[in-house]
Amino acid sequence: MVYPIIPLYLTAAFGATPVLIGFIEGIAESLASLLKVFSGYITDIGMCGVREGTVLGVKAETVIKQFITGVHERFERGTGKAEINGVLFDVDTATKRCVNIKRIKRL
Repeated sequence: MVYPIIPLYLTAAFGATPVLIGFIEGIAESLASLLKVFSGYITDIGMCGVREGTVLGVKAETVIKQFITGVHERFERGTGKAEINGVLFDVDTATKRCVNIKRIKRL
């Protein structure tokens, strides 16, 4: 849920550099690729809503302010083009194993 603001947190709390954040992202992507090949698992599915300037479809300013101050405010929906993400699994009924994965991304 807080995936989009993790780089902000790493930079503010630990002084992480862009190189370190890129390295962490690279490890995450590599692990996701390996899991996809060996187990039919994929991450970040079902993320829907407005992408630009939002965190899960909610205005980013509100989320960041609440994260920093700890003061709860009413969330405001973001405006703009919505995006729907999902995944389609093909499963072999005999072996009950995933044989193919297809990402679905609609704007």
